[in-house]
Amino acid sequence: MDALWQAAEGFGWRVNAETGTIDGLTESGVAFRALPREGLVKLAVRMAEKKCPKLQARLTENPAFAELTVTGTDNGIELRFPMTDIPAAVLKDVIEAAARFGVELASESFNNKLESGREPAVAYLRGAAGALLGAIVGALPWFLVQWFVGWNMWYLGALVGIASFFGYSFLWGAHSTRFALGAVIVSSLLATTGFVVGAFFLGGDYAALVQVYAEMNMSLTAMDIVQYLGGELLGSWLCCAVGLFGIRGRILAYTHEHTWLRGRRK
Repeated sequence: MDALWQAAEGFGWRVNAETGTIDGLTESGVAFRALPREGLVKLAVRMAEKKCPKLQARLTENPAFAELTVTGTDNGIELRFPMTDIPAAVLKDVIEAAARFGVELASESFNNKLESGREPAVAYLRGAAGALLGAIVGALPWFLVQWFVGWNMWYLGALVGIASFFGYSFLWGAHSTRFALGAVIVSSLLATTGFVVGAFFLGGDYAALVQVYAEMNMSLTAMDIVQYLGGELLGSWLCCAVGLFGIRGRILAYTHEHTWLRGRRK
């Protein structure tokens, strides 16, 4: 074993001849411990147990390691193969190969786990539709008060954003904070803007404004309409923002809901 210890030290590995251990890092940065007397190499590669046979098959393609076995542990993987009079360069090659292939398989397992937990496109479509329907429902109190009482209670726009989120969650929208906020904000803007503009043209304000401008021998332009509606639009948008800020905890609780609960709700 003396030649093996000397060669291992030449690789920059830490050798303890008394305990019979060799510790080091592979070129890919994986920590390992080799125990040549026991025919054992431990590598800090965490991967699914079912991937071990695949790694073993890759390594035993080399006839010199036909007896090699790979098993998983809580801290990584273990390689077992005879190391009697094994050249240091050969030991290094098999450790490097095991680390490289092991990391690839571990990454593959991680990507598969992400794919299995990813929500389908229909969840995003449900969320967008629910956010828009919720925003429309949230604008109804505002509409009814203005239609039947004649009061323009634009601050009821706060209900639009809140209802939009509850519509999103009611139809089981995707559990993505960024997408959920985007869908709710866009839907709230569409609902409030559509209501303000629709009420302006259908509620008689437009005809009255045209008459006022005609009496002043002026023509009503699009810019004039924007300026006329600007305050109400800005106020309703701010109220929507306040409403969403008030339920920010509910939004985060939904988008960070555990995967198991998501499946139960479906």
